[in-house]
Amino acid sequence: MNKKNQHRINTKNRTPLKDVIPLNTPFVIYIDPSSVCNFRCKFCPSGELDVIRNTTRWPGILSMEIFKKAINDLAEFNNPIKALKLFKDGEPLLNKNLHEMVKYAKDSGLVNFIEITTNGSLLTPDRVDQIIEAGINRINISLYGMSAKDFLNFTRTEIDFEKFLDNIRYLYAHRCDCQVFIKTTAGISEENVRDKFFEIFAPICDYINIENISPFWPGYEFQNRYNIKLNTDVGTFGNTLEEKTVCPYLFYALAINSDGTVDQCSCDWRHDFLIGNVREQSLKQIWDSKKLYDLRMLHLQGKRKEHPLCKSCKEISYESVDNIDNYREEIAEKLCKQEN
Repeated sequence: MNKKNQHRINTKNRTPLKDVIPLNTPFVIYIDPSSVCNFRCKFCPSGELDVIRNTTRWPGILSMEIFKKAINDLAEFNNPIKALKLFKDGEPLLNKNLHEMVKYAKDSGLVNFIEITTNGSLLTPDRVDQIIEAGINRINISLYGMSAKDFLNFTRTEIDFEKFLDNIRYLYAHRCDCQVFIKTTAGISEENVRDKFFEIFAPICDYINIENISPFWPGYEFQNRYNIKLNTDVGTFGNTLEEKTVCPYLFYALAINSDGTVDQCSCDWRHDFLIGNVREQSLKQIWDSKKLYDLRMLHLQGKRKEHPLCKSCKEISYESVDNIDNYREEIAEKLCKQEN
């Protein structure tokens, strides 16, 4: 298998959503172990403390109590979920209980696949051993340069780059059945580093790729703030950019914040558009709720641009590889029948 041609998400052989919507069980659950981060990456609002202070977002670490409640709730669904993604707004390794969360979810039998996305700076041998032993299936590492200078420039954080490399080498050598994926983003490192990236990191990971930077966070215009140029032809995963009426995400995933609140989608970094709270409701109640039903129908009726968050969302073009626009009426009819 050619490591260089692998994407962070499955862009091929995907389940056609038009054939399975409405889902009784979501495919994907995001649970955020930490809404804070130790990096201050220019493309991400989590590093802009002045910006975050003006939101309703709670900055903190997910408790085991809330996490266990969310995992236990999965028993109400008809099937195990396909993937548990332990990341959203912050750096998951800031949560010292991360390995316990992985083990609890793994032992539950309610999750088929568990992964994290991390900046990798906290992947010490001890943490690696804990997480691998807990049974994690995949660790995605987001790389922000080929040197300490690159990291300081883009993440505004100092790292020991050689120690960083040693820790990734340790992870790869002790990964057992865990997949290690390393990606960097086009345009954030020193010029002409593509060959260097593959030379250094391809031998110490299972999958590797260079992704295009995407405007993932509606309302946070990092490209203007830091003069970062976006690719206007191709999306994050090499997908053709296209305008879409319906966001597929609403029909197969849920996003749980570190305080237990549930967002309408993982792009809501401000936490302005909550649809529930796992401390007060079950995940199935939230998945079947009128709030989520109304939002899905808004999209299916071609009114996405009327929603204050969805109207400015570019993730639907840059990162969503599914397109169900041509099946809006058919899906709306199915949803109505299920609701009634």
